[in-house]
Amino acid sequence: MLEALRAYLEGRRSGVEVSEWAVEQFATRKDSELGSELVKWTLSDLAILGHDDPQWDTPRKDLEFLLDCFLGKKEFVVRDVTETHA
Repeated sequence: MLEALRAYLEGRRSGVEVSEWAVEQFATRKDSELGSELVKWTLSDLAILGHDDPQWDTPRKDLEFLLDCFLGKKEFVVRDVTETHA
């Protein structure tokens, strides 16, 4: 997880590559095998990087925050997301 996140942020892997890896993790592992909420949120945020329109990518600052959480520099708190559909 940490390696995939770092590789994307450092430009060593493309969004498509990281997205494919993240989607594979979701597809091949049970929820209980994925681990913490930090891991699940990170996989989710990496999974949406696999398209051709950067407008919809997870913002870099969000990915950097997740990296800081893995490194123990910041505390991860599960986000409360409320969607509305018009």
